[in-house]
Amino acid sequence: MNIFDKRLKALRKEKGKTQQNIADLLNVQRSTYGEYERGKILPPMDKMKVLADYFGVSIDYLIGGKNETEFGTEITNIDVSGQLKTALNYLKENQGKLMFDGEKLDNESRELLIQSLENGLKMAQIIKNNKND
Repeated sequence: MNIFDKRLKALRKEKGKTQQNIADLLNVQRSTYGEYERGKILPPMDKMKVLADYFGVSIDYLIGGKNETEFGTEITNIDVSGQLKTALNYLKENQGKLMFDGEKLDNESRELLIQSLENGLKMAQIIKNNKND
C-alpha cells in the first residue's frame, strides 16, 4: 500500500462507510473503488476532487503531500452542517454498533442523540435564515 490507499481506506472507515457507499458516491463499480484502496489504480482527478470534498481533506492530503486534515492548518473552512449530517446518518444506519464514550449506546439514547442533532441543525438553519433577511 502507498499513502493514498492507506488514507483513502482510513477516511472511509472513519465515516463508517462501505466500499459500495463510496463507489456509489463516485459513480463507479465497487470493484473499481476496491482497486483504489488496494493501490492498483488511482482515480481520475474529477473523482479525487469528489473524494477530497466528501472527506473534508485536500487532494494533496490524499496523495500524501501534506499531513493535515480538516483539523490542521490546511483547511480554513469546515462545513459543520455537513459534518452533523454525516453524524446523523451514522447514528441512523448503525443501530447495533454504536458506542458513546466507550459504552454501548442503547436505542433510547441513540434516538435522543438523533433528535438533538436534528433540532440543532434546524436551529442553525433558522439562525442562518434570520441573518440573511
